[in-house]
Amino acid sequence: MKDLTEPLLRAVFRTSAVIAAMGLLSWALFPAYRVYTAGFLLGMVFSAINTWYLIMKAKQIAEIAEKGGGRRTSLGFIVRAAICVAAVAIAVKKPQFDVAAAIIGLFSVNLISVVVGMYVLARNHIRDHVKGVKK
Repeated sequence: MKDLTEPLLRAVFRTSAVIAAMGLLSWALFPAYRVYTAGFLLGMVFSAINTWYLIMKAKQIAEIAEKGGGRRTSLGFIVRAAICVAAVAIAVKKPQFDVAAAIIGLFSVNLISVVVGMYVLARNHIRDHVKGVKK
């Protein structure tokens, strides 16, 4: 089975960057909604950091498993939760950010990962089917 990790990650972060650029554009074009757009972008940035951290931890675990290492304790979830709490805390403290929009932004990269992942897998399945590649 092919390793789709790197192309999938590139596609997820590229799509996230395009959505963030559209958010910046909407922030500039619609001043009345700047608080909401800024909150969403804040959440999206922290969501990207969270996703990057999750990927790093997953690669670490894969390397440990590959080497045959034992069970290793980790603070992975605690760090990821702290990243989310930090985003919400910034949104609560600063009036430039909407808290609800920041929370929605925290889910953005995860949702993008699901949608892009399904697209990449479907595209590769169709490509393999057309080429006649058998698994």
